[in-house]
Amino acid sequence: MRKPARAWDGSNISSAKAPARRCARPRRLLLKTILIRNQLVGAVRPFAFLKVLFSSGLAVGSSFAAGQATADAPLQLSVQNHHFTPAVITAPAGQRFMIQVHNLDGTPEEFESYDFKVEKIMAPHATIIVPVGALKPGNYAFFGDYNPTLAKGVLRVTPGAR
Repeated sequence: MRKPARAWDGSNISSAKAPARRCARPRRLLLKTILIRNQLVGAVRPFAFLKVLFSSGLAVGSSFAAGQATADAPLQLSVQNHHFTPAVITAPAGQRFMIQVHNLDGTPEEFESYDFKVEKIMAPHATIIVPVGALKPGNYAFFGDYNPTLAKGVLRVTPGAR
């Protein structure tokens, strides 16, 4: 049978050892993991601007109509005076796509849709990118949650849209 452990108070230095540090190894592994993660993120970060450049349609002179989705360019949408412009945007059915929303107001707004299950807050004068999964053809409503009577719009998903 084991004896109960005594609390070490430093007065019994000659007769007992100080308790071992129990967290030394896990702490060392955690610090090593954080260091490796930061090195990897730091190595990838310089190329992040290319993703933004190509996803926003700025590279190689690509052009697209506002409110029309293509395979590589996001739908463009803006909020100004608590209204979405354009109010109706078109996307292809059966494909994932992105909606890039620019908040041109001096107040925050929340882009939300119960129909295609999206909810994202925009800071004043900020831009967000909202990924949307593949949808069936139809009309899907979206709105600004902070001003739901003013900020309204419709995402029209059509079978042949590109």
